[in-house]
Amino acid sequence: MSLQIDALLQAAAVAAVLLALAYKLPSVRRHSGDLGLRAFTACIVLTASALVVLVDPAHSYIDALIGVPNLASVEGDCLAAGSACATLCLLAYLNYPPARAHRISLVFAAVTFLVVALMNWLFFSSPFRPETQNYWTLYGGDPAIAALRLVFLGFIALVLLTMALLTLRFAAISTRRSMKLGMQLVAAGGAVGELWVVLEVARTLVQVLGASHPPLATETLGRTLVAVLLTLIAIGATLPSWGPRLGFDSVQTPISEYLSLHRLYPLWRTLGELTPGVALMAPRSRLAEAIDMRDIHFRLYRRVVEMRDAILLVKRSSDPRATEKATAIGLAKGLGDDDLELMVTATQIVLAVRGRHPGGEGQRTKGVPAAPQPADLPAEVRSLERLARWYRASALLRMVSGIDDIDLVDLPGRAGG
Repeated sequence: MSLQIDALLQAAAVAAVLLALAYKLPSVRRHSGDLGLRAFTACIVLTASALVVLVDPAHSYIDALIGVPNLASVEGDCLAAGSACATLCLLAYLNYPPARAHRISLVFAAVTFLVVALMNWLFFSSPFRPETQNYWTLYGGDPAIAALRLVFLGFIALVLLTMALLTLRFAAISTRRSMKLGMQLVAAGGAVGELWVVLEVARTLVQVLGASHPPLATETLGRTLVAVLLTLIAIGATLPSWGPRLGFDSVQTPISEYLSLHRLYPLWRTLGELTPGVALMAPRSRLAEAIDMRDIHFRLYRRVVEMRDAILLVKRSSDPRATEKATAIGLAKGLGDDDLELMVTATQIVLAVRGRHPGGEGQRTKGVPAAPQPADLPAEVRSLERLARWYRASALLRMVSGIDDIDLVDLPGRAGG
């Protein structure tokens, strides 16, 4: 019964990744030059191949064909390592400009090559043992085999941690709800994967320390975690494609609007202090804002208008040299166009706060952007939330310090400061 459950879980995992590949294949064909999509395709193909190689009939057939017992168990893990590398390359292309992503991908590939080479060296340096599908369970007490397994698990743990950090980073700057949720699901898959790594390390150490073989139930649990991991990643990776068709990107609930009000409050208040007169009403305390559940949609709409007007006034009064040098720093950091614009705007606000040079009295003048249309409000809110994150980011403050270090100290209001 347990073997039947294991086979079912393995089949479910294979089906999940193959469905993800089938769904994305038309897009891959249309954009054959997209390196990110190529990495995604490689990830899916390698994952499916690893899952097929690790179970019969492919497992026994490969070993019999090559004449090396249990080789498929090791090479299946090597395919999984290749899949992990492709995943990191995909995330690099999502997070960084192409040139930087290419350099990062080369580092990932080199590390993966070394790990795979070490795994094969450890396998072939130890005596061959009778064929079995439970290679790690039966022979994991051997020091060489245990070392092989721990090298693989350590690599996967590092990959899953990096994957979670990169997906959460991309989710934080994404302007689409479906993309944000998709990346969060991928990160959740990474967390499940770390649980699997902990389980497998414990199973390996139990055997190395001379205890009896781990219970078969732990192997079933491991396969369950792998199935959940791959399902979360498959759904998360494809959600940005099919999510908008189900209305994910257009949903704006009172709860999400209330949370947006809360997230925008610090930057909104700062901008109000820099540009007195822009806000229609004096800002209340954060507690008063938090407990007021009335007119949430109208308050959010008004807040967006006031922030956009205040930002325009701050930009008009900012020193052009600050803008130029902030732009140069952002380009040196490899920021994309959207992030670069947000970083420069946030830098202008930070320098305005430090110098306390006001943006001027708020008034409607020619050139002030029109108030957002209702249909544009969610996009405006997401853009301002990203700006708010840039404004409070410690990395940004270090960039601003870099501007000070290159003698840009004579900003309005900064003399003698």
